[in-house]
Amino acid sequence: LDENDLCGTEANPSLNPIGGSGPYHFQLDSGSGFPPLGLTLYPNGLLKGTPTASGTRKFTVCAVDLGGHQCCVEVALSVLEPRINITPDDVLVEGEICFDDPCEVSTTVLVKSPVPWHIQYVTGSGTTRCYDTVEEFSRYWSVCPAEGPAGETMVTLSTMMYGESTPSYYTEPLIDRGSVIRFEAVDDMTNYAELTIALALPIYQE
Repeated sequence: LDENDLCGTEANPSLNPIGGSGPYHFQLDSGSGFPPLGLTLYPNGLLKGTPTASGTRKFTVCAVDLGGHQCCVEVALSVLEPRINITPDDVLVEGEICFDDPCEVSTTVLVKSPVPWHIQYVTGSGTTRCYDTVEEFSRYWSVCPAEGPAGETMVTLSTMMYGESTPSYYTEPLIDRGSVIRFEAVDDMTNYAELTIALALPIYQE
């Protein structure tokens, strides 16, 4: 049993013995430690529950057959810290035809985080925290808000378009400069999620 379970989510790995005389039942070896907090070993071998704390626990599980014979195995079970999650994490924004004046296109994503987070960096293009105006022909994504508390936060990503389109002789829209935006825990750079976002340039019909 070498499952990596996530703190706060249900886990139910099971043990499958072979040999001996069934039926079997399972028990913890006395003095060998206990499963992570929130998990319980049932007689049928099911280790089930919702971990409430991160870390690694070592304990010994014994399979006991009908005749009382047993085989014991040491188990190391790691519970990971909850991770930042973005839904969706791959976004294609539909552009608009804007030749007379710049226009704004946008989309939203849901950030779920167990801890406070902020925007760490963007690759593939520029970014601003929350813009008022953006230079024409520059692909900048505004990320608002650019930081948030633990919990759920709706984040709006927007960019300006001006004079950009796919030529009419194309059958599919061109995709403009995909970017990767990282949402990172304020106090833990290893806890992050990345969002890929790109812009589809609409086909210009003359």
